[in-house]
Formats: sequence, C-alpha cells, structure tokens
Amino acid sequence: MVLGTQFKQKFFHCRELTFGLKWKALFQGRIIGQIDMDTPELNLVITKTKEDTGASMDIGKQIQDFSPVTINSITINHGSFRFQDPSKNPDVDLTVDHIEMQLSHLSNRKDRYDTSLAQLHLTALVLSQAPLKIKMQFDPLASPPHFDLDFQLDSLQIPKLNDFNRAYLNMDVESGIFYLKSELASRDGNIEGYVKPIVRELNVFDWKKDVEQDNKGFFKSVWEMGIDVVEEIFQNQDKQQTATRIPIKGKLTTPKTDMVTTTLNVLYNAFIQAFKATLEHSISAADLK
Repeated sequence: MVLGTQFKQKFFHCRELTFGLKWKALFQGRIIGQIDMDTPELNLVITKTKEDTGASMDIGKQIQDFSPVTINSITINHGSFRFQDPSKNPDVDLTVDHIEMQLSHLSNRKDRYDTSLAQLHLTALVLSQAPLKIKMQFDPLASPPHFDLDFQLDSLQIPKLNDFNRAYLNMDVESGIFYLKSELASRDGNIEGYVKPIVRELNVFDWKKDVEQDNKGFFKSVWEMGIDVVEEIFQNQDKQQTATRIPIKGKLTTPKTDMVTTTLNVLYNAFIQAFKATLEHSISAADLK
C-alpha cells in the first residue's frame, strides 16, 4: 500500500499562495524569501497499488546542492489535512483543520555567525474539536537529526474516532476523553524523551446499546467488556483516569522503551497519584550526551 489520491479530490489545493523574495540577495546569487499559504488543503488516501515509489535519497544533501537559500518564514493560515482509508470497513476519514503554522529560519547553508535553529509553531483542531499544539526547534541540515519537540493533544472525544476504532481495533467506544503529551529531543544520534497517554471517563461497553440495540456478536461483546474491566482495575478512581508515562531513550535509529517502568507508571497513576495532562519541561537536546 502507498499513499495516493483519488480522482475526486486534489492532493493539494491552496486558495492563495504568496512568495516574497529579496531582490538584492538574488543578484548576489542567494535566495532569501518567505512563503505565505492561505487555506491550504492536503488530502492523503490509502490506495491498494504496487507502484514503485522510487529509490530513497539523501534529502538533506539534495537541499544543500541548491544555491544558498534562506526562508525567513513559511506561514499557513486556516489549513487542513485529511486522511482517508476506503479499503477499511467502515471507511476511515480523519481530519485536522484550523491549522495555523509558523516555520522560520530555514536555510540550506550553515552560517558561522548565526547558529540559530529553525523554529516551528503549529496549532490545529483534530476532528474539528481537540486542540493540537506542536512546538519544535531543529537544525534542517544536521545529520543525524538535531531537534527539540513538544507535542500536546487535549480533550479528544474518543467516540469521534469510532470509524477508526472499528476498522483497526474491532471495537467502538461509548464515551471517553483522550490526551497525549510528549517531549522528545535528539542530538548526535541519540534520542531521549517520553510519551504520556491519558484516558479519562472511558466507557467501551454498554449492554443496552451494544447487545440489545446493535446486536453485536458474542466475541466482540466479550472483547469490549474485557477492555472495560481492565481499564476499571487500573483507573485512578478520583480522576477517573487511566494513564502511563512511556520513557524513550537510546540511539535515534533504534530507540528503546522501558516496559517495566511503563507498567509501574500505570500502577503509579492508578494507586498513588494521577499523572497531570501537562508537559513536564524535563527534556532538552542540550542535555543529551
């Protein structure tokens, strides 16, 4: 399977695309400018095909082979992203909209007098409802990659993902709220960070709706009941919350997660103190060895 497009939709569409160039720099053999996109739309559709996607290539090297280029900023206003998988039953259709993005300080040449990293700030709504925030600083030319990433997803109503849940997990959810917090940093081939998933007020199985009304099969009902039971056992009763903290550390090419610590964190959240749905601000690329 590869990512493709259907004929009914454009892969990319933008209502207004504006390029700005500094002509003085252009005459000196350098390209300095900015890009503004108003209401861009990106559509990705999973299609069944055996097309050859081509050989891999070193993108960083390809970029450096161009004339010196500096992009002061790339701005997105009112953007949207749509992912579809019509090969599943039911069809999967996920959207991220209200995208506002500012990407600054991109260059394909290193400057000995300016060591600033590129900056990315992005806000959006997942499924038109859940706030998404991404903050990242990175060196676009570094190999291996050098970056600091903060990721926050808040208050996603899990039933809105039920088409996805039915297609990939063979279940649906009656109620629940999902949060995801993560900090990751990488430098000199090493990576460190954590992922903190949090689920509140989860209810997977409802006898009246799932059995009496929807007439689900025996095994699917037992599967959903089992999820509810396990979630209830490991739920922090005061916060009605199930959560853990998954530490990530090691080489960027082969990062490792500590499953013992992850399991202990499930118990810590359930029986000692509930994890907060906030960033810890404990991870920085500057601290990596």
